[in-house]
Amino acid sequence: MIRQDCAPFWARIEIVLKSAAAGGPAAYWITVVDISVQKHATEALRASEEKWHSLFEFLPVGVSIVDTRNSTKAANPALIAMLGDAEVGLLPGDHREGRYLRADRSPMSVEELPSVRALKEHQVIRDVEVGVEKVDGTIVWTSVSATPLPSGTQSAIVTLDITGRKRAEEALAASQAMYRLLAENSSDAVSLIDAEGKVVYSSPTSVQRLGYDEYDVVGLDISEILQRIHPDDRALITAEVVRGLELKLPTGQYEYRLMTKCGDYIWLEDSLRREFDDTGRQIRTIVNSRDITRRKQVEERLRASEIACVRYWRIRWTQPTSAICKPKPTNT
Repeated sequence: MIRQDCAPFWARIEIVLKSAAAGGPAAYWITVVDISVQKHATEALRASEEKWHSLFEFLPVGVSIVDTRNSTKAANPALIAMLGDAEVGLLPGDHREGRYLRADRSPMSVEELPSVRALKEHQVIRDVEVGVEKVDGTIVWTSVSATPLPSGTQSAIVTLDITGRKRAEEALAASQAMYRLLAENSSDAVSLIDAEGKVVYSSPTSVQRLGYDEYDVVGLDISEILQRIHPDDRALITAEVVRGLELKLPTGQYEYRLMTKCGDYIWLEDSLRREFDDTGRQIRTIVNSRDITRRKQVEERLRASEIACVRYWRIRWTQPTSAICKPKPTNT
């Protein structure tokens, strides 16, 4: 309708027929109610719903609405693509006990789900790792956050697919466990030095060979290790370590004497592998140490034998021939 000032407005018109008096004409009561405010509010609400519906449909993460019975009332296409209709709850038979897993792969009860906890605890539940076992037996790993809605009977859930990350973490953990097993059962000693130059891991062979306990070795820095190297070898090894760091050499190999807990020295042959990040910063050093004391002892004995042999022949060939070949006297 149009007001007197020519401004349009929304109105609700009510027409009531009033019975005519005896012999008189019928009358109509017309009531005009300005509903512009309500109309604008309705249109704003519709526009808001359309906006959120578009966002709901096109978000790349899973979004759903769940009630107090853990029944899914709405789910966006991203969630359905991630988990499938049955897992989302759009088909009968969903949310069976044992279908969910904790981060350690143990069964997760329905009461532990973020959607249930959010309604029960009346608070936002963030970033809970949940494994969803699908009908075909495959597992989708998700990070789930949930918040209770104002009604108090439903919760909104955001679900991220972290299956790729989870598999990478599990593969890394398995790899680390395998390498630790190899290191702890190897005759060679294995140590790991971090970016700050401190020992963060030392295999049992390493500490047993030197007579130390693990806590005597783990935590040592480069300067403390160098102090345990034989004084005759220390300057050379220090120079080689500095050279390797400055030139960012990926590998290195050294031979030196290292002091044991009882004060003796053993010969070690270290093979180093340095790892750097994309900026060239060293992030760790892996050291494989082999006890070469026996080899050095054999080499020393061989060297002493060779020196003795050379000395003998020098004496042998510098003596006069007559002294060497002088005939023995005969008895007459």
